[in-house]
Amino acid sequence: MLELREDQKQVKREIYQAIREGKTRVAVQAMTSFGKTVLAASIVHDALEKGIGVLFTAPMITLVDQTLMEFHKFGIHDVGVIQADHPLTDYSMPVQICSIQSIASLMKRDPEAWERFQKDKLIIHDETHILHETHKAVTAQANKPVIGMSATPWRKGLGKEYEVLVKGPSTGWLIDQGFLSKYRAYSHYVPDMKGVSTNASGDYSLAESGEKYEPKIIGDIVSTW
Repeated sequence: MLELREDQKQVKREIYQAIREGKTRVAVQAMTSFGKTVLAASIVHDALEKGIGVLFTAPMITLVDQTLMEFHKFGIHDVGVIQADHPLTDYSMPVQICSIQSIASLMKRDPEAWERFQKDKLIIHDETHILHETHKAVTAQANKPVIGMSATPWRKGLGKEYEVLVKGPSTGWLIDQGFLSKYRAYSHYVPDMKGVSTNASGDYSLAESGEKYEPKIIGDIVSTW
């Protein structure tokens, strides 16, 4: 049985409160180990109870099967997968876990068919800081709420896609409650990345980044080891 912790329940209450207040584009910031997939599964359960279908988008193929396994664990079995020739492809299922790249292909192939397909479905964008043009297109067509989840929703322009940000508990709180372990942070020198171009996903160009880094030994290998 799916049972949320109290902090997860509070975040869900705040999401629903924002929607009741008329906000249809809700971003959620929740740190690693908070349980974003558990929260998403609970929201999916609520939608299904009201007869509302769900599109859950993932920006990476590895997240598709990972989410599928988590949803199954939480009792969500009426799930189809939109990702190339995935064996669980079934457009009749009320819940669809979708590779954003596959959605892009479907939109390009038949945009009107896709718009009909996504109509009246709740949209959940996982890792919403990885923002593709297809995410924007899906959100623009949505006639049900859109919920975006990320531990780091700092992407430039992301604020234009959402109307409100619901914040989960901090890393410090999660550590204090035993959901995250304490840590020691190590780092290395960071070059000046000024002038390095970025790609469509907002990541630095690999070729130009390589030119900025100088090969050097960090610290003392023997004593560190």
